[in-house]
Amino acid sequence: MKHRSLFTRGALVAMMALTGAAGCGAAVEVGELQPLPLQAARRFPVGGTYFLPNPVSGRWSLVSGPEDNANEVVVGDDGFSRFTPVVTGDYVFQIDGSEERRSLTVVADVPYEHFNYYATSSLAQVGKELWVAHLYDPHISRVDPTSGEVLGEVLTGSWPAALAWSETQGVALVAHKAGDTLGVIDVAAGRLVDAVWVGDEPSEVVVSPDGGTAYVSLVTEDAIAVVDIARRSVVGRIAANKSATAMALSPDGATLYVASYFSAVSDRLQFPADPRNDKYDIAVIDTATRKVTGYIEAVGSTIGGLLLDGDRLYAATTRAAVQELSGTEGMTAFRHSVVLYDTATRKEIVAADVGRQDSSTGLAVRPFGMTLANDTLWVTFEGTDQVVGLDPKTLTEKTRFAAEGRPRTIVASEDKLFVHGAQGYQVTVASSAGAPASVIELAGDPRDAGVSAGQAMYTGTGAKGGVSHSCADCHVDGLTDGNVWSAGGFSESTSRPMFWLEGTAPIGWEGDAHDLFSYLYGSPGPTIGVPVSTELHQAFYDYLSALIPPPPANGWTERDGSPSAAALRGEALFRGKANCASCHAGPLTTAGLRLPQGGTQDTHPIVVPSLVGSYRHGHWLVNGAAWDLGEAVDAMLPLAGSELTGAEKDDLVRYLQELTAREFFVLASTPAADAVQVRSEGALQVTLSHPVFADAENLKRVRLVMVDGAEVAVTVEADRRHLKVTPAAPLQAGGVYELIVGEGFEA
Repeated sequence: MKHRSLFTRGALVAMMALTGAAGCGAAVEVGELQPLPLQAARRFPVGGTYFLPNPVSGRWSLVSGPEDNANEVVVGDDGFSRFTPVVTGDYVFQIDGSEERRSLTVVADVPYEHFNYYATSSLAQVGKELWVAHLYDPHISRVDPTSGEVLGEVLTGSWPAALAWSETQGVALVAHKAGDTLGVIDVAAGRLVDAVWVGDEPSEVVVSPDGGTAYVSLVTEDAIAVVDIARRSVVGRIAANKSATAMALSPDGATLYVASYFSAVSDRLQFPADPRNDKYDIAVIDTATRKVTGYIEAVGSTIGGLLLDGDRLYAATTRAAVQELSGTEGMTAFRHSVVLYDTATRKEIVAADVGRQDSSTGLAVRPFGMTLANDTLWVTFEGTDQVVGLDPKTLTEKTRFAAEGRPRTIVASEDKLFVHGAQGYQVTVASSAGAPASVIELAGDPRDAGVSAGQAMYTGTGAKGGVSHSCADCHVDGLTDGNVWSAGGFSESTSRPMFWLEGTAPIGWEGDAHDLFSYLYGSPGPTIGVPVSTELHQAFYDYLSALIPPPPANGWTERDGSPSAAALRGEALFRGKANCASCHAGPLTTAGLRLPQGGTQDTHPIVVPSLVGSYRHGHWLVNGAAWDLGEAVDAMLPLAGSELTGAEKDDLVRYLQELTAREFFVLASTPAADAVQVRSEGALQVTLSHPVFADAENLKRVRLVMVDGAEVAVTVEADRRHLKVTPAAPLQAGGVYELIVGEGFEA
C-alpha cells in the first residue's frame, strides 16, 4: 500500500521570539519536528491496492461498499488479501465469523507526488484499439488508431509506466511503478479488476506468445518477476542483471533478453577499472529453467530499449567515453547509438552513433523505443524530440521526423507509427514511411507548469558543447549513470542522485553550493551550454525541488511500508553500535556535514549524503565502486570505527534496503532554523517532506499560538509540500509563538 496517511501528534514546528519593533527583525528559534511514522490510512487513492492484515483464521470479505463497486477482495497465493477499488466511497471489510473489521475511505483527489518515474512501453495494441498509459496520472487512454479519437479512459494505479496485452486471457496488464503491482484490466469490462504485488518499481512487461505468462522487470531488485496471468499470481523470480529494465522475448518464448539500465562503463578515470560495468549489460535468460545462460557485454553506459527480430537483437544505448568529457564541454563523450547483435554468437554486427554517422541529418540524443515497419527500424530519441528511421541491416539513416513531448515509446499499427511523448501528453501519428500526419492530445497532466517545463529542460539537449547531451545523461532519471566524470571544475565522482533538495543542502558531493536556488545559477545551465536566464533558473528549480524519494513500501519492507523485524534490528545498529548516525543524522540521514578529508576516497571533501531511498541507486560511494549496499557498508564501517558480525551486517544492510520515505517532517522553513531576526508581518513558509491534503478541514489542524496558549488568527494555504501560514495581524514585538501541526493532519 503506497499512499498512506501521515500525521503529527501535536508536534512543534517553530518557536519565534520577536523582540524588535513591529515590522523589524527579531531572534527566531525553530524547534525540531520529530519525524512521525506511517499511521493507519484514513483516505486511500482510487486505483491503489489495499492490503489487509493476514488473519489468524478465516478470510476477509467486503461487507459494504458503494453500490456501483464490482471489485472484490482477492486472496492471493502469497497469503495476502488485497482489494483494488476503482469507485470512490466508503468500504468495510470483515473477517468471516469474526467481529474484526477494517474500513477504508477511497478518494479521487490525492496530492500529486513527483516520484520522477519515466515510461518504458507506455503504448500497446489492445484488440482494435491503441492504449496509452499516461504515467503521471493514473489513467490509460483508449484511442481509435484509425481516426485518432480518444474513446475513453481506464483508471489504473499510480504511475502506470508500461502496458502489455494478453489476447488469450482477455486482459491488459499495466506496471504500476509507484504501487509495486501489476494491474489486471478486464478489457471487455474496461475496468481494473485486480493488481498483483510483484516487487519494487515494476518497469517493463512482456507477455509470452501463448498469453499465459507475464515477465515484469524490477529495476531496483535486479530481477524479473514471473506472473501466471490466469491465476494472477507471482510464480517465480529470476535473478537477472543490475537495474533490469528493458526486455525482449523470443517468438517461441524460450529466451528472454534483459538490459541493464544504469550500466556504466569499466573506465573510472583515476580510479581502478571495474570490468563488471561492461560484463553484464544484457542478460540472456532461459525461461524454462529461469536461469541466466550468458551475457552480451560492453553494450553501452545506459541501455534504453531492446528489440528482437528473428536472430537480430537491437539495443538502443548511450555509449559513454568518460575521458572525453574531462575538462571539456562534452564533445563526443556521449554517443547515442543503436547496436545490432547476432543472437547466436552474441556478437556485435554493426553499431551506429546515430547523430554523427555520415548518413545523419542532425544530432539524435537519448535513444529508447524501437519498432520495425516499412523495412525501416524506427528509434525514438527523447532528448531531441525525434524519431529516426534506420536501415535495419546497416543502421544508416533513411529519414526522420519530429515527435514532441520527450518520446520514449513507439509502436507500429495499421500502417501507422504512434509515438508517445509522455511529458507532453500527446501521441504523434505518422505513416509507416515516416510522414507525420497528426497529433493526438491527451488530458490529465497533474504537474505544475514549472515542473513540466523544468523536466523538459532536464531531459532535453543544450547548446554549444551541450548539444549532444542533457542533464539526464549523467543523472539518469534523477539518479546516476554510475560513471565517474570530471566535468569542468568538479573533481572526479559519480553523479549524485537527487531528491528532497530543499532539505539536503549544501548541494553536490563537495558542497559547492549553499542551497538549490544558488546552485542553479552555476549549474546545470553551463553544463549543457546554455545561458542561465530567469526563466531557465525558475523552471529547473521548480522541477528539481519537486523530486521526492519513492513511496514507503518496496520489495523488502512489509506490504504497507512498515519495516521488517530485521530492518528494525538494523536500525538499532545504525543508531548505535555501527555508529552510522554520527554522520547520517536525523530523518534525512544527513545534516549537511562536510568531511574535509573525504570518505572512502581521500581525493576531495564530500558532503554526507542522505541514505533515504539509496537502495535504488545501482552504484554507491562517491566513485561508484560499490555495486550493492553490502559492498558500501563494508567500505564505510572502518571509517566509522565499527566492527559487526556477519548477522549484524546483514541486518544493517536490510535496514538500508528498507530506508524509504516513511516519515513526515519539516525539510525547510522561512524563517530558517538559524535565522536571528524575524519580521512581525508576512507569511510563514514551511516545506514538508510529503504533499499534504489541502482541504479546509485538514488545514484547520495547523495553528499559530503564543506560548501562553493564546490563539492567533491565521490563514493557512497548502501547495503540495508547502504550507503558507499568514497571521491576520502583525505579530507582537517581543512575543513568543509556536506553529503547531496538530494530531490527525494528513499527507
